[in-house]
Formats: sequence, C-alpha cells, structure tokens
Amino acid sequence: MGRVLTELKLRGSYGVTGSDPSGLLPYAYYQGYDFGSGASIFNGAYTLGVRPRGLPITTLTWVRNTTANAGVDFGLFGGKLAGTFDIFSRRRNGLPAANNTILLPSEVGYGLYAENLNSDVTRGIEGGLTYSGATHSGFTYSV
Repeated sequence: MGRVLTELKLRGSYGVTGSDPSGLLPYAYYQGYDFGSGASIFNGAYTLGVRPRGLPITTLTWVRNTTANAGVDFGLFGGKLAGTFDIFSRRRNGLPAANNTILLPSEVGYGLYAENLNSDVTRGIEGGLTYSGATHSGFTYSV
C-alpha cells in the first residue's frame, strides 16, 4: 500500500498593477470645443456649430489593482486522486465616479468630471478534484 499523500504544492502570489480608467473620452484632459456637435435652427435651417467640451479632467489617475492569491495542489494514492484549492482577493482603488457633493446648474450643459472616488473588492474560493484510473485492459479514465 504506499504513502497516501504523494504530492503537495503550496502557491502564493501578490501584485499591484495600474489600469486606465474606462469610459472616458479621448483627450478629456483638454479644455476646448467639440466641432460639429452643437446645433441650432437659424432661419428655419438646421445649422451645426460648436459646443464647449466641458470641464477638463485634470486630477484622474490610474486605477490601482491589488491582487492576492493562495493555493494548494495535492495528490493522493499515487496520483489517482488530485485536487486544487485557491482563495483570492482583488481590490480596486480609485475607480472613476462623479463627485455628487458639488452641484452644477443644468444650464451649464454638462456635469462634473470624474474623480478617483470609488473602490471595490472581489473575494472568492475555488477548488476542484480529479480522480484518474485505468481498467485491466488499459482503458484510462478521469472524472
């Protein structure tokens, strides 16, 4: 009968990365005008014009992602029963959101720019088991 535990591997990782905030228009950090987007009716004719682009986004930075993972891989009974188990956590800090503590009148025509205000956390566990065997005739299977 040999040893019951035939393989054991512990794993761990930790990392911090940055990512671009999504959902922002290109060159949103520039002040200026959008040409061909504003329109009015003059003398009964629809006329394209310009409109202010809005407040420039000057304080927005990367979204900071912090990820940690720990896991174990194991094999039992000569590799017939194998498994893996992981626990993980991901925190994102600095997700863009509008600051709702400042109000602009609707006559301005645009809202406040996005700031790094929000964060979220994703945590979880996952695992799996595999049983592998063979018949006397050489047919192998894995469940």
